[in-house]
Amino acid sequence: MPPGYVRPDLMDFLPEALREELAFHLAEEAAAGFTRNQRGLPCIWYDPGTRGCRHYALRPDACRDAPVGGDSCLFWRARRAPSP
Repeated sequence: MPPGYVRPDLMDFLPEALREELAFHLAEEAAAGFTRNQRGLPCIWYDPGTRGCRHYALRPDACRDAPVGGDSCLFWRARRAPSP
């Protein structure tokens, strides 16, 4: 899940379709009992083809605060790198 986006109903700055997508995946996580990260799955907005965010302009602050090419960025990119 995009970090910090846990209350889609309060995120009126997001388009309705994205709020619904977040709500769906939050319900899926609740049913599974584990977050996507705990299950080794990437963020729902991660695009493996571009290795970037599908909704870059709407990404949360936690993603904005991670400098591109910084330690955190490189760690997550390596962890989510597509298999050859």
